[in-house]
Amino acid sequence: MTRRKLAKAKTEQAPQARAVHGAWQQAADARASGPGRRARRSRRVLSLKGLREGLLTFGAVAGFICIAATVASFAFGIQPVIFRSGSMSPAIDTGALAISHDVPAKDLKVGDVVTVKTDAGIRVTHRIKDVSLVNGKASLVLKGDANKTPDDKVYVVPSADRVLFSVPKAGYVVSWLSGPTGVFAGGLLAGLLVITAFGPGTRKPRRGGTRKLFGISIATVTVGLLATGVGGPTNTQAFYTDQATLASGTFTAGNYPGPVVKPVVTSCVRIDNGNNGDHPIKITWNAVPGANGYKVAYTNTGGGPQGNVSLGAAVLTFQTPAGAYKNTSGTISVVATFPSAPDSPATVYNHSGSGNPVANYNCVPAP
Repeated sequence: MTRRKLAKAKTEQAPQARAVHGAWQQAADARASGPGRRARRSRRVLSLKGLREGLLTFGAVAGFICIAATVASFAFGIQPVIFRSGSMSPAIDTGALAISHDVPAKDLKVGDVVTVKTDAGIRVTHRIKDVSLVNGKASLVLKGDANKTPDDKVYVVPSADRVLFSVPKAGYVVSWLSGPTGVFAGGLLAGLLVITAFGPGTRKPRRGGTRKLFGISIATVTVGLLATGVGGPTNTQAFYTDQATLASGTFTAGNYPGPVVKPVVTSCVRIDNGNNGDHPIKITWNAVPGANGYKVAYTNTGGGPQGNVSLGAAVLTFQTPAGAYKNTSGTISVVATFPSAPDSPATVYNHSGSGNPVANYNCVPAP
């Protein structure tokens, strides 16, 4: 075949080759943009959208819970408490999160688990073993469930935080969330929510935009609350009483079985014996845990009966002998005794009166 004929043949075949190549390219493009490819692309879009929606929903729910807890704290006196030690075991273990509610003194009762503050400002959460009302305040004898003896102090409070319920180990989580690491993580979450909603690659939402903004706002407010400590939990020490310091030294649980807790007087009255002026004094007190007896001492400036008497652990009231109490005054005191520990401090009341009517007589706590 001559060169001229060969060139002519190639020229005639070129349009056919271009047509075949174009048809093949169209088929390839059709396969690339076919239903399967569009389905895969749609699934990816839906997956990203679902992730964004999930993050926004999580932020909104978590934020709403935190804000609701803060509002409850201010409005209803609800207070979360984290237990740092275990003397309330097994009822409330170390690391538990308890929810408490402020209760006035008159509503506190034996068996309640309450939080009070010591003189040093440390919160203590123990169970009430004994309670009495004095001048509108509750005198509380507390004891940890895991302790052998009650606390070595009687707490006098106008109100106390009573534990409603507790969640084991939740205190560790809340403590972490309210700490520096948790606040930092919360800030990252808020930033992630903002990027998720308004970052590159997302279109401005037409519908549901309000809900997204709500979720972001809630998360941001939550981070602010955590950072400032508003509505945050408080820590409590469930004190162990293995060691107590006394004036004569330090005693351990091995040789100090009873606490130095003075009796709490519940009433001190004069008994009406008619118009002869012989109005004896009757004093009543609450039992002191661990005490094996009580000593009562009474004085009378008018020359009437005075003295002291020892009583058993089961005796919680004493009445002075009849005698001349007309136009007199004096004191009456109660001391708790222990089998191998010093006596408790005395609880002292002053009595006074004039004339025969018992209404003219008083018996009040000594200042």
